[in-house]
Amino acid sequence: MILLSYEVLVALRHLKSRKRSRVISLLTLISILGVWVGVWALTVVLSVLSGFGDDLRSKIIESTPNITIERHDSDIARYRDICHRILQQKGVLDCAAYISSEVMLSTPSNSSGALLRGIEDRPLHTERLSRQLKSGKLSYLFSPHLIPHPPMIRRRMIFQDSNDALTPEEEELLGLRPRRRPPPASRPTSSPTTTPADDELRQFGLLDTAPKKDAKKVLPGILLGKELANGLGVSLGDELRVISPAGGTLTPMGPAPRVLKFRVAGIFFTGMYEYDLKFALVALHSAQDLFQMPDMAGGLELKVADLHQTTQLKQAIRKRLGGGPYHVQDWIDLNVQLFGALQMEKWVMFVILTFIVLVASFNIVSTLFMVVVEKSQEIAILKSMGATNSSVMRIFMIEGVVIGLIGTILGLLFGWRTCLYLIEFPIRMNTDVYYIAHLPVKMNFYDFFSVAVAAILLSFIATIYPALQAARMRPVDGLRHD
Repeated sequence: MILLSYEVLVALRHLKSRKRSRVISLLTLISILGVWVGVWALTVVLSVLSGFGDDLRSKIIESTPNITIERHDSDIARYRDICHRILQQKGVLDCAAYISSEVMLSTPSNSSGALLRGIEDRPLHTERLSRQLKSGKLSYLFSPHLIPHPPMIRRRMIFQDSNDALTPEEEELLGLRPRRRPPPASRPTSSPTTTPADDELRQFGLLDTAPKKDAKKVLPGILLGKELANGLGVSLGDELRVISPAGGTLTPMGPAPRVLKFRVAGIFFTGMYEYDLKFALVALHSAQDLFQMPDMAGGLELKVADLHQTTQLKQAIRKRLGGGPYHVQDWIDLNVQLFGALQMEKWVMFVILTFIVLVASFNIVSTLFMVVVEKSQEIAILKSMGATNSSVMRIFMIEGVVIGLIGTILGLLFGWRTCLYLIEFPIRMNTDVYYIAHLPVKMNFYDFFSVAVAAILLSFIATIYPALQAARMRPVDGLRHD
């Protein structure tokens, strides 16, 4: 212990050069500064990447079911009985059926592909959607007769900044006066509520229309993602067609797609561009009608009490269902590639930024070589007094580790303070481009610890070769420089 204390004392004295030469002191400061900046950059960048990953993970959890159950061979019949059986499993909070299929959404001016999902009026679906809705109401989806018509919406928006009186026609639309009966007219050749395009689709059996007695049938509602609604150019109350390749009738030209009309019941925003661009939601019974799946579901979604226990719950649920054709996946399985890419990106950034510390370690090598040259006489005297090669080697290794340790501590402190500043005063970002309101930052003890270990380890490795050169120096060679 006494010998080790002596070696530490000599190492600390070597870091300060003689008065006639300030080169070593300058090189020491440059080495400390290099490690300092490298550790500082590493901690801040890794904290930002952790913030991005945590923000994306929370959005995925918000928009992805905890566990999904599907059949390999067909759709799920008697899904209510299966849900009742699954809810008996400890840790499962809710179970809801869904139908998911690719469709084409069409308006008079635009069209786009989408992933249509039929959902139930259960808390598992409604709680999430109620937080994500930007326009409309969730009740419009399951009670489409409540969806306001576009003229009503525009009139309400105008009257926020106007005091003009309503016209009789607008009062009728708003329900403020009874509707006037239209005068009798000659029987039209086609329904007045249809367009020539509808008549052409009906001619080939591609459009489902209600009989004349159901001419006032309420159209079902549909929820659209923000980007999907912008691409189609629709808003609350507008009509659109949903074209499904499955469930249509057989025509002389072969199987025809099934076309149904819907009205926009609301627009949601998940914060994930791909979700908002592709997803459209309808009530489960509307999806069953569109895809001709009476009393059937495409799959089941589960909400669990603990997201970290989904792996164990998967096995228990699969066993409860008897295995067989049922395929059970959790939220990790559904996004394993995305999470893997995020982790890989973090490791790549860690390796790239570690090169900053590696460059600083070369400064440590040059500093120790300068110390060996300047302190050659003292090394010779120490060896003449009985110091061993290992003792001399430890002295110079301690010098390099001290340089790395000081730079690492300063880098960690500045990185921690910078992260606190970014959390307290976040950098605002354009949500239209980045889909996040501010730069996310999340400090993780593991990130700081790994950076500190990497910096000190590189500093230690940089001391090996100069320390070996100092240990191999003979006393005669050191005294010869005097």
